[in-house]
Amino acid sequence: MQEINPIKEEMLESAKYVFAKYGYKKTTMNDIAKAVGIAKSSLYYYFSSKDEIFTCVVENELIKAKDLCLMNASKAEDCIGKLKAYVFATQGRISDLAEEFGNTIISEFFEFIPHIKNVVRKHMEDHVNTISQIIEKGVKQGIFFTDNPKMSAKAIIIAFIPFAERSPLQSLLDVDNNVTNDLFRILVNGLSSR
Repeated sequence: MQEINPIKEEMLESAKYVFAKYGYKKTTMNDIAKAVGIAKSSLYYYFSSKDEIFTCVVENELIKAKDLCLMNASKAEDCIGKLKAYVFATQGRISDLAEEFGNTIISEFFEFIPHIKNVVRKHMEDHVNTISQIIEKGVKQGIFFTDNPKMSAKAIIIAFIPFAERSPLQSLLDVDNNVTNDLFRILVNGLSSR
């Protein structure tokens, strides 16, 4: 788990609510400072701009999601269980955030992706590396067979991206837990046999 300054954590939580209420474009540093209960100049001590705060809010949510994946995976006993727990840990997380904080952060997350592209890229690389480590351990134990655990990890992530969130596509295709479990089984069976 990544440590974060408790003062900055509180500021980011307040900023998340302000961004949800007003949207990125309309939110000002004054709005955030007021929500935090400090002077705008004090806010600038911790953050250089609204862009930096928004990027940190997104990064903070991505860290929480990754921590949830790691926690769930640590509870499983074998590599297949760890892989499944990790992959399914955050299913619906973005939808839950949208319900909790309004759709503004989520819709503007994609609109302002240039500001946070590197944060998202690093987050996805972290996921690939963690899944690769689980697969590598499975290879050493003779459970999985792959010459390229990193490529296999990328394939797993790509396969589950469309099912990670509740979307109209899921209802049109009648995708439920049985379908995603079957997809997982097919992927794992592919890793488990030569």
